Amino acid sequence: MFLARSNMHKTIDEQLSALESAEFNSSINAHSSISAGFDAIKRSDPVIKLTMLGRNSATALDAILQKMGEYLDRSDDCYESPYDCPIAALLYVLVSIDPILASFASMGVLRTNSLWWARALANSYLLDKEIRYDKLCQSA
Repeated sequence: MFLARSNMHKTIDEQLSALESAEFNSSINAHSSISAGFDAIKRSDPVIKLTMLGRNSATALDAILQKMGEYLDRSDDCYESPYDCPIAALLYVLVSIDPILASFASMGVLRTNSLWWARALANSYLLDKEIRYDKLCQSA
């Protein structure tokens, strides 16, 4: 049991570290359209693995939330954030796992001006939720 838990932490840490790599950032930043960038995020190996881990473990979900908070805290509104792509990736993971957490995380992302990909994803997600809510109210 301890070994399995230890391996899970190692896997979570490896995937979170992969999000900070120059390779991951360049694979997202190479795209000139938002939809292509979002597709690259959701198809990336770390995002796929973190989504699976977060769905199956509260510990993994907690680690994802903590790391996102750390990235947001380290972002300086005066400069472009080096954590933009990792934050966008973690937001996508949250969108895939828990819509309520994703909504709160999106609001936090929108308060950070030094993000581009993450703010675009947060805006898109919250707008989509608003549209669905409006449609739901109209059909009632």
